[in-house]
Amino acid sequence: MELAFITSAVRRYFWVVLLFMALGAVPAVLLKSDDAAMYQSRAVLLVTPPSDGSASYASEPDRYVVNQLSVLRSDELAVSVAAAVGGGASAQVVQSAVSFDHRPKTDVVEVVVETTDPAFSQAIGNAYIDRYLDLLETQTSEVVGPLDTELEGINAELATNAAAQAALLTPYLQAEPAAAGEAYPPIPVIEQLSPDLAAQYEVLVARYNVLLEQRGRVDMTARLNASGKIVQRATMPAAPETSSDKLLLAMGVVGGGFVGFLAAVVMARLSPRVLDNTQAEEILGVQVFGSLPSERMLANHHRAALEEPPPSVITFIESLCVQIESGAQRADTLTVAVVGTQRSSGVTTLASAVASQFAANGSSVLLVDADQRHPELTSLFGNPRPDAPENRPRRSPTGKFVAAPKRLHRFNTTIVPNLNVVSFSGGPSNSTMRRQHVDEAVSEAMAQADVVVFDGGPLMAASSTVQLSRLCDAVILTIPGRQNVRPLAAAAAALRNRSFLAVSTPSGHTSLRLPAP
Repeated sequence: MELAFITSAVRRYFWVVLLFMALGAVPAVLLKSDDAAMYQSRAVLLVTPPSDGSASYASEPDRYVVNQLSVLRSDELAVSVAAAVGGGASAQVVQSAVSFDHRPKTDVVEVVVETTDPAFSQAIGNAYIDRYLDLLETQTSEVVGPLDTELEGINAELATNAAAQAALLTPYLQAEPAAAGEAYPPIPVIEQLSPDLAAQYEVLVARYNVLLEQRGRVDMTARLNASGKIVQRATMPAAPETSSDKLLLAMGVVGGGFVGFLAAVVMARLSPRVLDNTQAEEILGVQVFGSLPSERMLANHHRAALEEPPPSVITFIESLCVQIESGAQRADTLTVAVVGTQRSSGVTTLASAVASQFAANGSSVLLVDADQRHPELTSLFGNPRPDAPENRPRRSPTGKFVAAPKRLHRFNTTIVPNLNVVSFSGGPSNSTMRRQHVDEAVSEAMAQADVVVFDGGPLMAASSTVQLSRLCDAVILTIPGRQNVRPLAAAAAALRNRSFLAVSTPSGHTSLRLPAP
């Protein structure tokens, strides 16, 4: 499906799109609530995954953050936050007010709190990030605490061992020389005095060093696993957020517009009418020359197109006449057949305007009413003149007077110089022009003027009109704004073997109105 067709479909059936947009807004209007305005506070946390190689988070950083999100959403943290906020807030109230937004492929987590009180929203947001960091610190303490307790116990045992060693060594340290000038007595090592006490000391020191190294590793790992940083504390909301009612309304309008768009395209596809000139050109196989300007004057004044065409119409018809003359084959008389795709397609209006323009250019013009079923020109310009030479009876070879066998019946002349209007019929004995009489009538018309313009009416209304379109130098096919596809395709088939000009006419004033009786 081409974009041009879709655009034309939406333009033609825009009211369908508007209707569905209105229908989409109805649920939002019916479900409109009277809830108080909601204030939204935001805090930002940076949750960094471990970097000591103890866990494989390097290739999947989101996995660690997702794990921490489960901690943030836990009931334990909600209870702690509710206690910190106070004011009778329960854990359920806190959990219903808060949400966590993780930005993919980052360590950033947004804490979003929405309540009816801006200060309460900010308090909950700050409490969440503070209690979360406190929880991480608590987890670290729980891991390191037992090691610290054991180290303190070993320290106490070492102190006891050292006191025992000091008690054994004190007598030797306080001993004096036996006589003046003699050396101090030797001091034995603790291993000589108490091998068990010395061995116990060595074991305690070794155990202490092992535990101290283990505590260092555990402390580092725990702190890496529990790393968190406040990027932004909870903000104080200055204005309420957009209510859910407005969001629902917007969603309804957008959804209804989309459904209306699809409905417009489907209606255009199933419609029996042509959407625009682009689709008409596809059916006809030729480009549309242009659109006849819409003028109210043409509908209000029956003879305006012939005797006083509006300036905008004159400008368009001038270009059309140039195009007609440029494609003419004969150098003596130019014949133009104006036909339509269906009734009320502006044939009489366009034929009258073309004839008037050729007359204004100085040509002798004959405007022929060749519409067999609805001869509008005949109704506009009155009955044929009975005293016209071509309408007078003549004597037959047997001596009797018979009606003139002419195919053209002249009317009263118009106020336009060089322009006459005549009817097109099969003669007195045959009021309808037959197909076999068209050649004779065209030849007769060509002998009376420089330019002959035929108002043929609908192309497929009579076989004589089809024959007329084949004999004339130029054919103009009028297409109304509300054109049906089937008659347009039939006209295209009838004109397939010859060139013609297609002109779009407005939907409103497509033909001259007949005068009131």
